[in-house]
Amino acid sequence: MVYSRRQQQALAARLPDTPVALGMSYGSPSLASAVDDLLAQGVEHIVVLPLYPQYSCSTVAAVWDELARILAKKRAIPGISFIRDYAEHPDYIHALAASVRASFAVHGEPDLLLLSYHGIPQRYANQGDDYPQRCRDTTRELVSALGLPPERGDDDFPVALWPGTLG
Repeated sequence: MVYSRRQQQALAARLPDTPVALGMSYGSPSLASAVDDLLAQGVEHIVVLPLYPQYSCSTVAAVWDELARILAKKRAIPGISFIRDYAEHPDYIHALAASVRASFAVHGEPDLLLLSYHGIPQRYANQGDDYPQRCRDTTRELVSALGLPPERGDDDFPVALWPGTLG
């Protein structure tokens, strides 16, 4: 929560004339309270930025679903713009690269940079969820931004996929 609040405050500082609210699908403050806060301020258009860099139906789409449930209960709703993902956005890649370089400066440069991403059920990928590809895209762009040869960034196992026997 500390980092989420810092992100909210930093964004608000960069956009002083734009209300910035923090809302979570699972937790507090809730997405519903964030929407209510923005509507109370007279906001007519909301840009939704899920803090998941790579789209997946299990993360970003869950935010869409929750937002739809919230707005379905309103009589008047604002315009909505939804940022699907930013897996390859130059600013995101730059921030990742800066973080990795800072780690290299403290710990030295490793033989291999191993990136770990959360897993999704195999059936999601089979049904068209492009999360595995978006993770590979992030890995490729980060390795390039760091100036590493491709073999130094391991993307053989960027995403754990498991059979659909769970849940």
